[in-house]
Amino acid sequence: MIERWLMSMCYKAEVQKRNEEKLNRMLKNENVPDFIQDYFLSISSRAARINYWTTIRNTLNWLIEKKYIECKSISDITPEILDKVTDSKIIRYLDYLKESGIKLNTLTTKKNQLSSFWQWLKDHHYCRDNIVQMIKSSEYKLVKTNRMKMEKMPLYEDIHEMIEKINKKPDEFVRRRNIAVFRTLRGTGLRESELAGLDVKDIYLDEKYIDSRHPRPYILVISKGNYDYTDDGKDIIYLTKDAIAALTEWIKYRSTLKDIIDKDALFLNKNGKRMNEDNIKAMFRIYSNGKLTPHMMRHEYTTVLQRESNDPTFVREQGRWKSNAMMNNVYDSGASRSASVLENM
Repeated sequence: MIERWLMSMCYKAEVQKRNEEKLNRMLKNENVPDFIQDYFLSISSRAARINYWTTIRNTLNWLIEKKYIECKSISDITPEILDKVTDSKIIRYLDYLKESGIKLNTLTTKKNQLSSFWQWLKDHHYCRDNIVQMIKSSEYKLVKTNRMKMEKMPLYEDIHEMIEKINKKPDEFVRRRNIAVFRTLRGTGLRESELAGLDVKDIYLDEKYIDSRHPRPYILVISKGNYDYTDDGKDIIYLTKDAIAALTEWIKYRSTLKDIIDKDALFLNKNGKRMNEDNIKAMFRIYSNGKLTPHMMRHEYTTVLQRESNDPTFVREQGRWKSNAMMNNVYDSGASRSASVLENM
C-alpha cells in the first residue's frame, strides 16, 4: 500500500513538487541571497511561495529602480540594506500600485505579503522593525461588503445556460464528464484543486459505508492547507442528492473507459490523465462565456446550506473553514436568501 502511494503520488503532492521546482528555478535565475530564500521555508504552500516571491521581487526591483535601495540588483541585497528601507518608501510603492489601477483586494493582499516578509526579517534579526506593519493607512485595507459577496453568487439563468451548453456537446465523454464535474462542485462546495485531487477510492456511495457515524454517502478530501496525504489527513464531506446521482453516473460510465493512464484519478481528460484545476477553470470559462467560475459554486453551496440547515457548525465543517466568522465574512450573503421578507413589511 505504501509502495503504491509512493509510486503514484497524489495530485496535490505532484502540484507541490512542480511548484517547488518552479520557485527554485526563479530564485536561482536571479541569484537571490540565501537569507531571502530562507523566508519561503516559512510558507507551507509551494504555490503561495511563488505568489509571495513575485510580490517581493517586484517590490525590491521598484525600490532599486527608484534608488531607494543602494544596489544594482536583488542579488546584491544584504540585511543591512533592507534595514535602511523606511515605511515611507513602501507607502510610495503602494501608492504607485494604486495609481496604476490595481484592485483594492489585490493591493491588500500584496501589503499583507510584504508585511509577512518584513515580520520574518524582524523575527530573525535581519531588520529592526516590520516597516510594513507600521503603515496604518486605511487606504490599503479591504473591507468585504455585502455587494462584493453578492456579486460572487451565480445567477440561475447563467447556471441553466451553462448546463444547456454542456448537454449539447456531441462528444459523449466530454459531455458526461463536464456535467458530472459541474454537479459535483454544486453539491459539495469543493475548491477546484480539491476536486482535481479526488481519487476513485475517495468516493463512498455504497450502503455498507453508511452508519451512525456517517449517515449518508460522502467523499474524502485533502483540504486547503493540509499536507497529510494519507486517508487519516482527509476530511469527510457529505453529498447532496444530486451530487450522489452525478458521481454514481460518472463512476459507472468511467468503468467502461479504456486507455486510462491515471488509474486512481476520479475525473480524467481525453488523454486518460487526471483532470487538473486549470482544466476545470477553463471548462467553466468556455461553457459559461466567462460568467461563472468554479469558486462561485462554493459561494452558492455555502449560502444555500446556511439557509436550509440553519446550522453554522455543520456548514463550517462542510466548507472546512477555521471559524464561523471567516465563513460569514467571505462567503455567506444574507441578502440572497432573506430580501424577500421585505415585501411583507
